[in-house]
Amino acid sequence: MVDRSAAPARPAGLDGSRLRLAVLAGGALVLLVLYARRGLAGWTDGPLPYDLLVFLDAAEAVLHGHDPFPDAATLTGDQNYVYPPLLALALVPLSAVPTSVAVLLWVVVGVAAVAGSLWLLGVRDPWVYLVAFLFPATRDAIGAGTVGPLLLLAIALAWRTRDTRPAGAALSVGLAVALKLFTWPLLVWLAATRRVRTMLLAIALGLGLALASWAVIGFDGLGAYPRVLRRLSELEAERSYSLVAAVQAVGAGEAVAVAISVVAGLALLAYAFVAGRDARLAGEDRDRLALTASIAAALALSPIVWIHYLVLLLAPLALARPRLSPLWLVLLVPLVPRLWGWEPAGWPEGDLASLAVILGVAALVLAALLRVRST
Repeated sequence: MVDRSAAPARPAGLDGSRLRLAVLAGGALVLLVLYARRGLAGWTDGPLPYDLLVFLDAAEAVLHGHDPFPDAATLTGDQNYVYPPLLALALVPLSAVPTSVAVLLWVVVGVAAVAGSLWLLGVRDPWVYLVAFLFPATRDAIGAGTVGPLLLLAIALAWRTRDTRPAGAALSVGLAVALKLFTWPLLVWLAATRRVRTMLLAIALGLGLALASWAVIGFDGLGAYPRVLRRLSELEAERSYSLVAAVQAVGAGEAVAVAISVVAGLALLAYAFVAGRDARLAGEDRDRLALTASIAAALALSPIVWIHYLVLLLAPLALARPRLSPLWLVLLVPLVPRLWGWEPAGWPEGDLASLAVILGVAALVLAALLRVRST
């Protein structure tokens, strides 16, 4: 009679490991389908990346020597190109190929930028990549063809080269500001961490790139650009996910909302300086906290914030939590309401539920990342 009790035991955790691998593979397959649909939208009936189409129109206008900017009096909002001309110039090559090809290439660039950013920031855990690409802000940033993934990459490059190649960090920050003005608090991060020369070089490079791109189009629209930005804020600020919109949604006036936004932003910038020069913290912790506060200040001070702006949260989160943790799972909270058929609106229009979910996620993540842990 065979003594079955003597049979070798199955290694503990084997089934769990296989289950985790299966879930990871399934999640990767879902992501592949989601982003492939975005990239192949030009050959299918899927929606084309909205922001990319605006960028391509501007690039084509620049290619033919036309002013890509709308008149402030006739500005209608996100249907118009309101970025500095550097982005339009950079996308001139894409405007020369069929739209379907341009969409595919831009989606590939977006995916590579997000993945590359996480890698540069020290993330090696595949679960983090899975959550990061499921994050609604990431999906919107890539799916709509925004410049967000490139801004995230610029932040990652600035972080990686901040000590080894200060000129590279300066160029990365200067490019980010030249592409999207609301990222200017990144300059404060450099100053707060005693990298004043790098900050000055970033300002010089950013201004140089902006002016050079405007020179290419004969400085068309430069004088009217501030009016265009003011008009854009008037049209979209209250309809977005900005702190201004959230304060107005609970009944405050515009002046009060703007004041609260400015106070919150300045407080976060002050925190960046305090943390960046706190001798009780390790050098990398000082850098991380100052960068986190600067990104938070950029979001607080911007009169217009869309869901895809929150893709920048991946940078400080990756630095503080390079492996999967409960804080990463907070990014998936906006997906939960889909279980009962509701999800936050792309344009909240003052909807308190949408504002609470999206801004609640951002606030919770930033509050956790800005908490100084004892060493």
